[in-house]
Amino acid sequence: MLLHVEHVLAVGGYSRVYVATITSSTVHAVRTTVALKKSHITKHVRNPTLRHETCVFLLLAGHPNIPKVYAWGRSQYYEYMALELLGKPVNSVLTRPERLTMRNLVALVCQMLDVIKHVHSHHIIHGDIKPSNFLFPHNMHVRHSRGLIYLIDFGLAKYYRNPTTLVLNTEGTISFLRGTQEYASINVHLHHTPTRRDDIESLAYTMVKLLRGTLPWYNTRLGSDCLRIKRAWSGHRLCSGFPSVFGDFVEYARGLGFSEQPDYTTWQERFRTSVPGFPNNDLYDHNDGDGPLVGLGVPVDLAYTPYDTSSDLEFELSYGAENSDPIPDSDDLWYSPSSWPAPTQVKDADQLGDEDRCVFDATEWIEAPPEMDNPGEDLDLRLTEVMVPRILPAMEVQ
Repeated sequence: MLLHVEHVLAVGGYSRVYVATITSSTVHAVRTTVALKKSHITKHVRNPTLRHETCVFLLLAGHPNIPKVYAWGRSQYYEYMALELLGKPVNSVLTRPERLTMRNLVALVCQMLDVIKHVHSHHIIHGDIKPSNFLFPHNMHVRHSRGLIYLIDFGLAKYYRNPTTLVLNTEGTISFLRGTQEYASINVHLHHTPTRRDDIESLAYTMVKLLRGTLPWYNTRLGSDCLRIKRAWSGHRLCSGFPSVFGDFVEYARGLGFSEQPDYTTWQERFRTSVPGFPNNDLYDHNDGDGPLVGLGVPVDLAYTPYDTSSDLEFELSYGAENSDPIPDSDDLWYSPSSWPAPTQVKDADQLGDEDRCVFDATEWIEAPPEMDNPGEDLDLRLTEVMVPRILPAMEVQ
């Protein structure tokens, strides 16, 4: 696959997302518009983050709330992932003139529960559930995607149990908080090994954010302050003034055990029955103006310095300390561009099996660095970016 970058769409903690156009492909139509995610790596990174994310998308493919992934590739400086172009995050409705209705909030929560159930059924946890990781479709009027939302950003995804034996990972500790502080579970704050319950608790805080328009701990700088405030607010206090099912769900999520399987279906039914006349589907209705509005911003009596936690991720830093040379013909000289963060990679223990083979077998290869109208913004013009060729993983050659 060959691509041409049109413009920047978003800048995250460790990557950038562009709108790009397919200019050549053996599978997909030329001129198809895609999202191109780009991350800084070194030529010695063993476990590239976007390859890991591509593998997760492939393993979860087929569910209506999982976007399609088209291609992956890497050079000695960057890796790339092309996937379905999507729209704005669900929390964007909180600032739109039409606002968010209770009926639409329940539709969103039910879709979120369904896609998280799908992720967990594949023995995987997401690890960073939050409003900005659920997106509306790029074109809300296309029939196949109308009313849907999509779950993205699987960089922290990992197995919570062995996919063959179904034996759960050992309950233990992690070195520091994984994910985003504002939406992290209490157990993750306490450095307990994440599992299904933590995705569900993060979903509960995502739901409360959409319900209230804010969270009492949203701008705390220190993790200890955030944890203290979370513990001080019960589910029913958080959701005071709203149907009891919302507070009940927060308490349920917080009470789940390490190995306990969440009851996704029962909670979907409880949310649906909380809205009189709820339709027989969970689709978001962009024209819905009936019923009470939510997300209007319930005031809280706390004041802290604003703090952006969007990059509170747990990755291994990788500066090319290994002796392997996967791109022998490349320009080895690296001029670190100040606008890019340090390279990262996924831990060996968080790999989803043979990710090389997964990506090789099921997706197209990005054969050349995507064309850019202003390449100097990303790469020193004295350097030559060379893509890794698409070859069968060495360990599989007979």
